[in-house]
Amino acid sequence: SSFGRVGVNTINPAAMFEVQQRDNRGFLLKNPNGDYWEQTVTHDNNGFPPPTLQFYHNGTFKASVSNITGTWSPVSDARLKTNVISLTPVLDKLKKLIPCSYEMINDNPNKERTIGFIAQEVKNIFPEAVNYTSAKLDGAKTNLYTLNYTALGVVAIKAIQEQQQLIDELKARIDKLEQIILTRK
Repeated sequence: SSFGRVGVNTINPAAMFEVQQRDNRGFLLKNPNGDYWEQTVTHDNNGFPPPTLQFYHNGTFKASVSNITGTWSPVSDARLKTNVISLTPVLDKLKKLIPCSYEMINDNPNKERTIGFIAQEVKNIFPEAVNYTSAKLDGAKTNLYTLNYTALGVVAIKAIQEQQQLIDELKARIDKLEQIILTRK
């Protein structure tokens, strides 16, 4: 360490803690069971694709963060999916969701408000968008619900498609009624 800084694979760290990646292996976070998350920065000699921060769970690619926009991109490649089924109509279910404004209890001294949903309510309508995980809350281990907001974006697109189909059907009916009215004149 130099000047209170810690470096891994570097003798002159530029930050309080710096890890220099030497190959395609990155930074591992492992639990006692051997499960691990790995973070790595992609790189090659010609600059394509551009470098991204990548996340792997137990060696399986899960997501990346763009170096240009900071966009979080979960893996969605068809080669990694099986038993793909088109969504059934969602518009009626989507109308049951209750968007709300709320304050988070923890780490929110200024009582800042945010918008979103309550995971327990969404679970009753779109259970695929809700996860249950073990986590610490106020120092004690408990089970908490998390919400996959990305999944709700997919549901919203499906609802827009359903609405467009209804609009197209109504437009066809209006056109037909206009033709009937015009032929009666």
